[in-house]
Amino acid sequence: MNIRMMATAALLAFPLSAICQTPIPSPTPTMEERKAAALEKLRSQQADRASVQQNPTQTKTSITLDVKSGATGHKQNDTWKTDWGSYNRDIDSRRSIECSVSLFGTPKTVRLLCYFFGDREGLIELGKSGARLDFERPGNQSQKFECSAMKHVDNYAALGAHYERGDTVKSWIVQAYVDGKLVAWRSSDNGSKLEAVAKMHVAEKKELEGQTK
Repeated sequence: MNIRMMATAALLAFPLSAICQTPIPSPTPTMEERKAAALEKLRSQQADRASVQQNPTQTKTSITLDVKSGATGHKQNDTWKTDWGSYNRDIDSRRSIECSVSLFGTPKTVRLLCYFFGDREGLIELGKSGARLDFERPGNQSQKFECSAMKHVDNYAALGAHYERGDTVKSWIVQAYVDGKLVAWRSSDNGSKLEAVAKMHVAEKKELEGQTK
């Protein structure tokens, strides 16, 4: 066997797959090519930022709700009374609260619903009102709510009889809605009872929203 035949036999014996799998070294990029790639990456990042700014819906919205008690009033007037403890009394109570709403992220419309309750058992609802806060940009807005109620008391000491009509303002709860969803709430005692009562009125939310549009 001559040398040419030996070389041909060796080539045929070498696996073709091995030849195909042998990596071909990539050419080293030049300085100009590296600069061009870096510039293209920078342009892509700038385009992504511009897209987010032009499509604010991609940014999340965060809402915080703070409520502070405002002025309170409690006046009573006796239309008549006796030395032995009988009387007829009118009690006028008033209460106001100041709500502060802070919005971060995409501007949204925030709807507030406020409920005031009396001091009798069962959390008798004395008043409800709503407000619409339109945010054109992230920031803070405030809204004031107030309620008044009258209570009449008849006390007949000689007969041992005591009668009450009406109520006095005792507690409150405020709810904040964004896109129809409850996002925050505060109450005068942070009690679950107030939250449960307020949830019973969710069906009335649309009515109040209509009044505040």
